[in-house]
Amino acid sequence: MIKILNWMIEFARKKKIEVAVIYIPAPFQYDPEAMFRTINNARKFGMECNSYWYNKKSKTQKRIEEWAQRANVKYFDLTPFLKEEAANGAHLMFKIDGRWNPLGHLVAAKVL
Repeated sequence: MIKILNWMIEFARKKKIEVAVIYIPAPFQYDPEAMFRTINNARKFGMECNSYWYNKKSKTQKRIEEWAQRANVKYFDLTPFLKEEAANGAHLMFKIDGRWNPLGHLVAAKVL
């Protein structure tokens, strides 16, 4: 993953294109209801899930953030903003498939 990101940044910089990385979390990283659904569904199939996915940054999230700092690339993590809205009762996803609804897109747009 890092090799591909480095190649993309090098390519963009040669073309004088400004680059930024936006981390879009999985629903279980910001929505408590989605977290509990994920844990319960995983257990049905014998998988083990931990609530740290909701409470802490994932390994991938940390790696991308660290890489962005090293590569001097702007980095935006939408997790805290989506988490705050979900904690205040906002429904940010369509119920049928977990994609953002208009409110989820609005939250992201305000951050960016």
